Amino acid sequence: MDRASHLSSEQWGIVPSVSAETGDDTAGMGTMPAGEGKPRPTILDVAAEAGLSRSVVSRALTGTGSVSEAARSQALAAAERLGYRPNTAARTLVTGRSKTIGALIRKVTDPGYSHLIVGLQERATHHAYRVLTVTGNLDVDSERAGLDTLLSLQVDGLVIGSGKLPPETISKVANRVPTATCWRQVPGVDSVQVDEQRSADALFEHLATLNHQHVAVLAVRNHFSAEARLAAIAQAAERHDLKLLHVDAGYDLDECTKATALLLQTNPEVTAVIALSGWGGVGALTALEAAGLQAPRDMSVACFNAVLFDDIPQLDLTAMAQSHEEAAALAVDLIMDRLADRGRPAQHRTIQSTLHRGKTTGPARTRALPASRSKSAS
Repeated sequence: MDRASHLSSEQWGIVPSVSAETGDDTAGMGTMPAGEGKPRPTILDVAAEAGLSRSVVSRALTGTGSVSEAARSQALAAAERLGYRPNTAARTLVTGRSKTIGALIRKVTDPGYSHLIVGLQERATHHAYRVLTVTGNLDVDSERAGLDTLLSLQVDGLVIGSGKLPPETISKVANRVPTATCWRQVPGVDSVQVDEQRSADALFEHLATLNHQHVAVLAVRNHFSAEARLAAIAQAAERHDLKLLHVDAGYDLDECTKATALLLQTNPEVTAVIALSGWGGVGALTALEAAGLQAPRDMSVACFNAVLFDDIPQLDLTAMAQSHEEAAALAVDLIMDRLADRGRPAQHRTIQSTLHRGKTTGPARTRALPASRSKSAS
């Protein structure tokens, strides 16, 4: 079996002698990978193979300090030939750094969070870090358990993309580990968030120019991240003199499909529906289709927090789109800054979203909403 496939089990081996530079077993008595009859190679083996000193090899492999490009190439080639992997757990004991960042996200199936993970990994790699990800699936107990798992793995920092965890829980964690939140602000904790008011104003101005007067928002209750967005939506609706109806729903496709189906039956005066997420917008479109209706002819549909479905042009949702990759990079940089200066005041970064005028919004209908021709949405 390829030695790399044993990496995760090797990382936690108990070693008798540890290098302060790499956290490596310098005596060559590390744990033996399963199925092999010899100890895993050490940095001393790599140094001998490369014909370099241990300190040069250490700097070459960790990317720290000064080392010539020729020496770096020699060290990397020798490590590859021997199948060398540093002992991460041992290095953590010595240096106090695991070179990992933990990420707690809502749901990996949400396109926005998938993009966030990619962005976190890319920016962490830039800093020579790796990302460990857990999901909470909108369950606060699962999110707490996920945090405990990441802390037990001794991550150097945390990115929290959860709207369920209470602020006091996040504050306690941030007192232990450098932490940055995405899409919400917690007092005393670094954060990255969207300019919610500017986003809401842009979307409602768009709807107002299309002569919409009655707008429904598929609201999410008991969710800290949603509170700021709903407050911004309410202010924008008042500013543009639009009547706003809150419909209890959620972020997910199924929840928003059911909520929109009920809305079609109970509130025929509504001409536009707003979801708080991209999947929520897809749910609204699903309900319309099931009822034999179309957007924007019968109902305009728009959403926030969207990753544009570029590979599915049929959707082309009108959306306030934002760069999750930009948010991820800012969050990782905040953690790096915090690692360098644990005592600095909390910093908050704001990103802007852009109105994408898709095919799902149009002029408000002036006729009555057609009767539903299907009950499948309910």
